[in-house]
Amino acid sequence: MEKMRPVLKTLSAALLLTVPLGAQHGADRRFRLDPVVLQEQGLELPGRADLTASWGRFEFCFASAEGRARFVADPERWGVQVGGACARMGPLSGEGRAGLWAVHDGRLYFFASEGCRSTFLGEPERMLPHDHAPHPASAEEIERGGALRDQLLSWAGGVGRLGRLEQVLLRSERQVEEDGQQVSAGALFHWDLRRPPGWRQESWWGGSRWWRSLTADGGRLAGAGEIWTALPAQRRAMHEERAHSYLGSLEAALRPDTFVASAGRGRLGEREVEWLQLAFDRVVNHLALDPATGEVLALSYCGVGGPRLFYGKVERRYLGFRSEDGLQVPAGYSVWFDGERQDGQERSFQLAVVDPGRAAGG
Repeated sequence: MEKMRPVLKTLSAALLLTVPLGAQHGADRRFRLDPVVLQEQGLELPGRADLTASWGRFEFCFASAEGRARFVADPERWGVQVGGACARMGPLSGEGRAGLWAVHDGRLYFFASEGCRSTFLGEPERMLPHDHAPHPASAEEIERGGALRDQLLSWAGGVGRLGRLEQVLLRSERQVEEDGQQVSAGALFHWDLRRPPGWRQESWWGGSRWWRSLTADGGRLAGAGEIWTALPAQRRAMHEERAHSYLGSLEAALRPDTFVASAGRGRLGEREVEWLQLAFDRVVNHLALDPATGEVLALSYCGVGGPRLFYGKVERRYLGFRSEDGLQVPAGYSVWFDGERQDGQERSFQLAVVDPGRAAGG
């Protein structure tokens, strides 16, 4: 197997998706080596064109019926990881190429470019999703965390109002320059807080559109006129996007099974804050609260960010809130990664709609 040198190639996952997925690489979706033999034995054994199976949007060839049967019995193990997206860019990025692959730790990954593959192989542990455990907390910190949670919920709108919350839409849009012209770029976020909960993000950049959604029966992604079912890694990534948010934190704070604890005091700019730890569904959020009012000043979590799109400490510092139908909603936020502000990643919400269906129905 070819030995590759690390090459830095930084791309934006969002920008990658603005290119029609099929046009990225000629819809290179057939893997011609037996994936079971490759991952288990490290041998590049060609598969047969008449002995295939599909996983997601990719087709895999096999050298034997036995290998195909093992694959079909557990495609999540033997198929491509991160949903077939570029492993360098993450599960929700553009599609990887079946002809541009690597095996790491006995698992198969696809990539969008040679640079992406080389960078991944240089530091794979900094690009692969992983679970997060809460920091240990004393009995006093857990008790204080409960008090902070109550303060947060009271400030955000009150337990009664939050318990009746059904849907929230937030829209963000800005003008960017592309080929010497100003085009619109933005996103519409839709949280469905009813049971079962849902989530959808629609994004656009000029004439390109794409969306992704979590639903009761799984998840969907769409781009360049195609709609496809999300694989487990992509559903997990969307779940984390939903959870790593202000509204996701409020939803978790209402749940009795969420682990809450004080994570200590500190300062955010000129303001004193107290950090509230929320651990739920394999993710951990930290909210910086005004200790006097419970106002949310920042949200911190372990996620992908920075110029190299590695896992690290992502922090959203909120630019203020406004009340919409009894709910405090964010006006926008700036983004920090590993302690450094990320220029160009600020987001402002020009529109916030709370419970649109209920309002329309009177």
